[in-house]
Amino acid sequence: MQNLQNITRIFDIAIPLMLYFIWDWDLHFILLFAYLDAITGIIVSAVKEYKIERTRRIEASKFKQRFLTYALFGILGILFFELAIAQIYPEMQLRESFIDFLLFKELGIPQIVWIVPLVILLNYQQYQIQFIKSRVFELMPLNYLANNHRNTWLFFAISGLFIFGLSTLVKGTPLLFLFVIIGFKALVDFIIIPLLDKQFVQQFVNSPHDFKR
Repeated sequence: MQNLQNITRIFDIAIPLMLYFIWDWDLHFILLFAYLDAITGIIVSAVKEYKIERTRRIEASKFKQRFLTYALFGILGILFFELAIAQIYPEMQLRESFIDFLLFKELGIPQIVWIVPLVILLNYQQYQIQFIKSRVFELMPLNYLANNHRNTWLFFAISGLFIFGLSTLVKGTPLLFLFVIIGFKALVDFIIIPLLDKQFVQQFVNSPHDFKR
């Protein structure tokens, strides 16, 4: 399972580089793709937690509060990234760029026709393979999963804030900011989140709470 997660993380880092160097996407197009993946990821996070609650018949549910928290972090992250893009591309009309992203044709087909179903399909397959077929939903503690999700989307918002702050201080190229974003994501995915997960487990094991919930 850990190997699959690491492969997914590496894939998530490789995609922006491929889009920039091979498909010639600009930084805003790449971030718009990332927003779509983030929105789908937030929904999948909620679905995973709901699946555990239904399977174990947990009555004192805080599902709605958690989902709203993840959604708030996602909105803040997107807002900060968009403010950063306005600094990096002062001449860019963000609304027009968004429309161009949706209508951009790949092999004669507008992106909106295939890219949205593709992102949903990839997240659904990941959910099925890593969570359902592996029976993780029967074993993984809800508290652990919720803590992981909260940290993931919190750092999404923090990364947006960091890039916005950096864009106001440094007049760098889009490529520079792309590498900074990728480096920040790698730091969070491979070091910070696993460290926080480990600390959470250690603290929870030593607490009187029911870890199975």
